[in-house]
Amino acid sequence: MRRLGANVWPLNTVQFSNHTQYGKWTGCVMPPSHLTEIVQGIAAIDKLHTCDAVLSGYLGSAEQGEHILGIVRQ
Repeated sequence: MRRLGANVWPLNTVQFSNHTQYGKWTGCVMPPSHLTEIVQGIAAIDKLHTCDAVLSGYLGSAEQGEHILGIVRQ
């Protein structure tokens, strides 16, 4: 997306050692509050209004989905 000129703000929902298809992995699911905190930082520099779209990828928990919906509603 960046190569196409889009300004991208990645919000990592998980940090795993490898893809879960391998059956064994290590790492963690980011707490939903982490996502909200990152977006609040973007809002604090008055850039949130420049967001035209949200693309959600892997969600590590249902609660993350709820927080992402709240972020989109901003």
